[in-house]
Amino acid sequence: MSKLLRGVSLLALYFLFFASVAFGTEVVVQDLNQGSCWVSANGNLRIADFNSGKAHLVEQQQVQSVVSHFSRGERPTRLDSMVHCSGGGVALVMNFKVSEKSYCLWMRPTETDFELISLGRSLSDSGPCDGISLAKLTLKQLGTIDSDKVRNYLDHKINEGVVLKYSLSGKWWNVTGSEQFEFKEEDLRDDLMKSGYFESFEFDHLRHHQGEFLKINDLSL
Repeated sequence: MSKLLRGVSLLALYFLFFASVAFGTEVVVQDLNQGSCWVSANGNLRIADFNSGKAHLVEQQQVQSVVSHFSRGERPTRLDSMVHCSGGGVALVMNFKVSEKSYCLWMRPTETDFELISLGRSLSDSGPCDGISLAKLTLKQLGTIDSDKVRNYLDHKINEGVVLKYSLSGKWWNVTGSEQFEFKEEDLRDDLMKSGYFESFEFDHLRHHQGEFLKINDLSL
């Protein structure tokens, strides 16, 4: 894209961003990730993403609807809503708790709705989160144990309804537990580690672009 066309597109983005703010109200704009995103929160949330050249409006009702969908209608006891800006674009991140379940939700705003980036279990009580995959573990097999023996053991766990599926990469077993272990990954770990076939384990940590977070108080509890 030529410098002239890029300049025109950025000016258009500035216009769309500020035109969406009601005339006569005070506008407070914060920039993230060295100016690659602009954010304004005044009841609703307005975002200018200069990486994609798009402006987004996120309404409070949209956020409430998304949380209600993933919490199955239960009201969260805690909700931190954040904007994350990076070279990979802008994301809306929500760290919230419903009953005893702590969620870490990443979404990308689109023209009409949101695109799911990831949904996992939050390991932090508040603030930024990446999350871990639900009911997933990676376990390292003991060097003295034969892989066929571990495979037979995991097949037995599938028959018990503990494990849904597994795969092997070198000495590492990637295991997905049944739904009962979602948000209870430690229970799945304890069940499998007591077999004596594994020397260590890792949770399946979700990965996202490095960037900058901004908490949106108007969309938080």
